[in-house]
Amino acid sequence: MTGGRSVLVMMVNPGYRKQSYFPECLGKIRELRKTISQKGLNIDIQVDGGVYEDTIALMARAGANVFVAGGAIFDSGRPIEEAIPHLRSLAQVAYTEREGGKL
Repeated sequence: MTGGRSVLVMMVNPGYRKQSYFPECLGKIRELRKTISQKGLNIDIQVDGGVYEDTIALMARAGANVFVAGGAIFDSGRPIEEAIPHLRSLAQVAYTEREGGKL
């Protein structure tokens, strides 16, 4: 996290594992990032739910920069010490493409 303040976007219905994320939430993330940038605010956009190897880049490209990723870490088949950096690198590449910055 960068600013100490954040907004949380739930990408799934809370309480159930292994759900697909709601694609319409990507638009909400984009709108939030646009508003935050226009106002010059330092607010993180955190996403929870549906964060996996094949979705984290979409979320980062939309403007999210903090990710809750339980299943993507613990169910990945990779050791935790490999799974976390792997996810971070996927998000970092996508976020950098969008923002030209670091997560």
